[in-house]
Amino acid sequence: MPTRVLLRTLIRILYGLFLLVPLYVVYKNSGGLIGFFKYFQQPSLTTYLFLRLTGLYAFFLIFLQIVHGGFMPLWKKIFDAKATVSHEKQGVLAYCLVLTHPLFFTLSAILAAGLKNGVITLFPSFETKTDLFLASSASQGVALQS
Repeated sequence: MPTRVLLRTLIRILYGLFLLVPLYVVYKNSGGLIGFFKYFQQPSLTTYLFLRLTGLYAFFLIFLQIVHGGFMPLWKKIFDAKATVSHEKQGVLAYCLVLTHPLFFTLSAILAAGLKNGVITLFPSFETKTDLFLASSASQGVALQS
């Protein structure tokens, strides 16, 4: 196997492993397997899970965009013109995640606290809206930690 093909394969494997990091962070912070599956007991908690995933993946992909763009001459040597195409596709995906993150926040607040309190999350304030979400989820009998 030529060195260039081996290097491409190795970089793709490392890239795939890097993409598992945000999922592992959410999994670990939710209390393991049992805590992770508790997110699927209510629609508000499920949207909260997607809120966390879209935020982490957006942040992580923007970081990879910066690294990818900074080393573009090296990536072009390894991947030819595909380096630019993948950089642009990844950028579009990152910005789509950036846009969906607040939508999941509003949707989770609407599902957890009702339409009126959920719409209040759209207006800027110095209060934290996550406390409202967690308090309403706890009052519905769902505990996130085991």
